[in-house]
Amino acid sequence: MDKVLHVLAALAGAYFLIFMGGSWIFTPEIGAQNLQMIYMEGAARNSQIGDLGALFLCMGGFACYGVWKKRPDFLYASAFLIGITAIMRVLAGLVHDAPTIWPFVVIEIITVAIWAGHARKIGGSK
Repeated sequence: MDKVLHVLAALAGAYFLIFMGGSWIFTPEIGAQNLQMIYMEGAARNSQIGDLGALFLCMGGFACYGVWKKRPDFLYASAFLIGITAIMRVLAGLVHDAPTIWPFVVIEIITVAIWAGHARKIGGSK
């Protein structure tokens, strides 16, 4: 089970780093489409690309580094980032009348469980 968790944590990190983060570098219009967003114009586009690119690159990079170097603190940081993202999605729906994208929330919660679970396993093995 430890090996499965290790592989899942690495795959999730690579997905967010390469696929999600990379799309904001190379094809931001596809990055926006993947998140069911419009590709904004003007200064909003700069913030959209900069903020979301940074989020996904750092989150995925922290997770990959945490798995590679067996550093639970980096995995917890990634889990915290994506966990807060899930909370903000739900709050956007409850407080600001935005449609809640439940499939994204579920994926984010599963990813929190994978990264936090792996962090706990490698943190306890030191």
